[in-house]
Formats: sequence, structure tokens, C-alpha cells
Amino acid sequence: MKIGIAQINPIVGDVENNTNKVIKTVEKLLKDKPDVILFPEYSIPGFPPHGLLLYSSYIEACQRAVETVAKKFASIKTAVVVGSVEKSESDLYNTMFVVKSGRVVGRLRKKNLRHLFSFRETDYFKPASSDFVSLSPNADVLLTNDYQQNAVRGGIVLFSEIWPFMGKTATERTSLLTNFALQHQCSLACVNLAGAQDGIVLHGKSLFIDHRGNLCALKSFSEDEIVVDTKKGCEHFKRSTSEEKIEQLFRALVTGTRDYVIKNGFEKVILGLSGGIDSSLVAVIAVEALGNNNVVGVLMPSAYTSKESIEDAHKLASNLKIKTLTLPIVKPYEMLNEILVSAFNDSEFGITQENLQARLRGVILMALSNKFGWLVLTTGNKSEIAVGYCTLYGDTAGALAVIGDVFKTDVYRLVRWYNRARSPVIPQRVLSKAPSAELRKGQVDQESLPDYDVLDKILKEILNKKGISEIANLGYPGVVVEDVVKKVLKSEYKRRQLPPQIIVSETPLGHNW
Repeated sequence: MKIGIAQINPIVGDVENNTNKVIKTVEKLLKDKPDVILFPEYSIPGFPPHGLLLYSSYIEACQRAVETVAKKFASIKTAVVVGSVEKSESDLYNTMFVVKSGRVVGRLRKKNLRHLFSFRETDYFKPASSDFVSLSPNADVLLTNDYQQNAVRGGIVLFSEIWPFMGKTATERTSLLTNFALQHQCSLACVNLAGAQDGIVLHGKSLFIDHRGNLCALKSFSEDEIVVDTKKGCEHFKRSTSEEKIEQLFRALVTGTRDYVIKNGFEKVILGLSGGIDSSLVAVIAVEALGNNNVVGVLMPSAYTSKESIEDAHKLASNLKIKTLTLPIVKPYEMLNEILVSAFNDSEFGITQENLQARLRGVILMALSNKFGWLVLTTGNKSEIAVGYCTLYGDTAGALAVIGDVFKTDVYRLVRWYNRARSPVIPQRVLSKAPSAELRKGQVDQESLPDYDVLDKILKEILNKKGISEIANLGYPGVVVEDVVKKVLKSEYKRRQLPPQIIVSETPLGHNW
């Protein structure tokens, strides 16, 4: 039997585009004469569809799309399995449709509904009672919701699994599936979506594993397809190349940025370039995602911006070959501060004046966005966001928090890896100098925060629901742990107003934090 696996990147709500993508992929695979082509669940509606599932017009469009695919390939004998949604009487189902010879010949409604980040399938879908459909007369080829419960010894099991990237490589999942195939002497075909939508990054990495444990893996994050002859197995295919965990993280951030910008109808992005490590990394990610012609860096020096930071920002921009604008904030800061002095009844410099600088930068970036239609990328990292070390309506102003789910220590790891493995575009001084917001003379982050090595370890324990005493028992000073916990709790109001982030961990800073 020949099985086609089609890993696609649909757009939520764009049923016409998604349908055409399915059709074009089928046409491409037909040259290898597959018996069945397996697409992922949500191929037609896109993932995650959220509230669109409440609109009858959307549901009807998704159902018509399945009919369109069936009619398009009415003259071929290949079965096409495609994921869409289906309404039956008053109930809505997440359904894998089997179309062949111009009509729907089978359907598998999802039984085990899942909760993936903010999308709860149980909020929209009814669970089905059956968990497999046979695709062969003797039932040795099964389309299933649960491969573990429906293994056919010597047979073939096909299934779709939405598998987001959450900071882990595919190794653990691949090992589990390989061991299962060997144990039950069956072949497995597993298809996943690729790309990203609204900050959720789909890992791709669809798989075919034959009964001998040989593996054919599709690409990470991007669209890909393959036709496997089960009689030959996977031995005649080149094994997929493995990647470092840090490289996977970088590619996930690039994918999330590219798809967020493009799927929202934008072409160019803008970000503030401070000469620091966070904005340097975001600039690199943006260039990898969109190309250097579509990235604009803005330098907004104040009276407290060091000469070295300006030099580093210009050097980075030169290395990346991106356009820059230099718009100093010294005069607008002085003017605004002068206006506010009478209301403050004093002229003492403090946190208000520090945040005023950050907010002026936010105003400038949003004005440029408004004028030229550029999407603003924010540059705050997970460590700072978690403890509120950011300025609401200042450095948090923007459309996408590219590294909002990346700890500061991982920011350093990503920059070192990129300079070593890809191109040394980020100046070495960016890595070696003490991190600083440069909002007052001589300021460094560690005046307000523990060392990032310590802070990140404590934050990871907090996000894993550990209490103060439990964390302190791991060897961290109790007073430091208590202070970090207080900062996390106190700054929740800020996090609720931040732009969406690209989710690359199992513990993103959502509304639960």
C-alpha cells in the first residue's frame, strides 16, 4: 500500500485558501499513485478556530469544502483523508472525512477531546463514541483517534495528532511511537499541522514508522509531504536530520513570527534597537522570518543611552543589512517632564521619569506603525515580564511579544548559538556587557533583580506550582524567593495587557499568571 502524508500550514478562517492548499497538495502527491493521502485534523478550518466555531456560516463553509475536495477528485481511486468540522443536528464534531470517487465514504469523529493552551475542544465539540474507521476490506488499515487502543498486528494505523512545539524536541515522541510499532509489529502514519497561528507553533515532524522501526520524518515547522510504499518501508528514504534543542527553539520563534505577521496581513515589522541583547535577538529572528528588507530598527537614544549601546545597535543593523531610523527622545522627554513638574509639585528624578522615557519610545514606534503600516515587535523576555520589570504602554507596546516566552538565560544561549552556528552578526560586546534598561545613570538590571541564572531557576519552580518553602529548600535564599514571588503576583495586571507571545514552552505566561 502507498500512503501519502500531507503536512500543511492552514490559516484559521480562510476556508477557501485551505481548501485550495489541500487540492494542490493532493495533485502533487498523485504522481506517486498513493492509495490514501492523510491530511491533519483542522486542515480546512485551521487551528485553533476558537469562536469561529460558533458561526453557522463558517461551519457550513467547512462542510462544503469537504464536498469540493471530493468532487475535484471524483475520477481517481485514491482515498483522501482530510480534517474539518461537521454539524449533525445540534452537535458539532471535529471530524476526519474520508473522500473517494467523488463522495464521503467514511468519517471519524474525534473521541478524546483535548485542551491545548487557550483552546478547549470540549467548549465546542461533542466527543464521539467510536474511535476508528477501517480503510480496507479486511480491516488491516485503520484510521483512528487512539493508536494505542487500535493497533492491528501486521497492519497499518493512520492518525492525526495536533502537536505544538513546547520547547521539546521530537525525540521522546518518536521513541514512544517507534517502540509501539515494534511491539505490535504494525506500521504507523502520524500527521501533524505545521506553521503557527496566534502564537501557537505547530511542530510538524509528521512520521511514518514501519513494523521494523524504520522511520521517515517530515520537516519541522514547515509544510512537507511524502508518499511511502509500505512494502518497501522507510529504508529507501533519507532519515530526517536531527537538530539541537536550541536550534529547534530558534526555528520555532522564526516560524511564529513569520506566520503571525503574514497571516495578519502585514509585510514589514518595526522594533526598537537599544543595543541590548533582547532587541538584538528579536531583530535577528525578524530578519530570518521576513527578510532584511522587511525589518526596520529604530534607535531612540536618551540622555542615559551609552555611546557603546548606540554603536552596538548600528553594528547589528549593519551586519543584518536592515534599515534604521534614529529618533532621539531627549527633547520630547524634557518637554513632557517640564509639563508634569507642576502636577508633581517637585522635580525629583524617579521611577516615573524612567518610565516616561520608555513610554515615549512606545509612542514613537506606534506612530511609525500607524503611518507606514508596520507591525511593532516588542522585545521583552519572559524573565522580565514575569516579575513586571517592564513599562506598561512603554516597552510592552506592540503587536507581538516575540521572546515573551523565552527566559533571559535562554536569550543568551540563543545569541551564542546563532553567532556560532549561523553568522556572528550580534556584536560580542552585547553578550559581555551588564544588561541595563539605561533609563537612569549607571543603571543595571541586577540592582532590581537577582542574577538571571538564579531568577530563571526560581521562576521555573514558581511556574511549576512550587511554593516559597519548597523553592527555598532547593537551596535558594528564602528572602530572594519571597521577593520574586511577590513581584510575580503584583505584576499580573501588567501581563493581562501585554501583546500575544510566541508560545515555546509548557508554562507560558498566560492569564493564569
